[in-house]
Amino acid sequence: SLALLTGVIVGHLVLMGRARWWGGTGSGAALTLAVLLLYGWVPAGLVSLTVVVLVGIARRGRWRHGVLHGAVDILGIGAGALLLAACGRVPSVEHPWYPGTWTPYTGPQVVLVAVAYLAVTRVLLWYLQAPRSGGLPTVARTALVRQGLVAVALLGIAPLLCVVAIAKPILLPLFAIPLIALDST
Repeated sequence: SLALLTGVIVGHLVLMGRARWWGGTGSGAALTLAVLLLYGWVPAGLVSLTVVVLVGIARRGRWRHGVLHGAVDILGIGAGALLLAACGRVPSVEHPWYPGTWTPYTGPQVVLVAVAYLAVTRVLLWYLQAPRSGGLPTVARTALVRQGLVAVALLGIAPLLCVVAIAKPILLPLFAIPLIALDST
């Protein structure tokens, strides 16, 4: 089910258009964050690289942006995995972090991991791609507000992806609809 959802997200990102995908999306990030929380950094890295490579192949002329996006995403996954480990959580495919074992203390841990992942990925992409000028232009402020809203949406969707992936994996591809809506708004 995760592979099917990943395929739908890749198809969406390919159809979305060249300029918008490289600006950072929420659908790929939500999927990557959910896999990181549930199965750890290796599967999350594989999901992220799958999305980046397949979309990069479809967008042949933009391979440098794909490499940049993939590298930044791996750094974000690493930051999230380090925070998970600092919280005493090291999920893997053999030993997933089952949502049924989550406690009230899990909420702050999930928020911390999500913030680290998003901060690293979004700040690095912004820093590496932003035009060099003084101050914070209106466009950058608007982008920061958008990224903040995406972050809040990711915080709500990623844990739900984890729960459905364990409880009813057959329903997981239905998350393509809100994930695509997240990118479209």
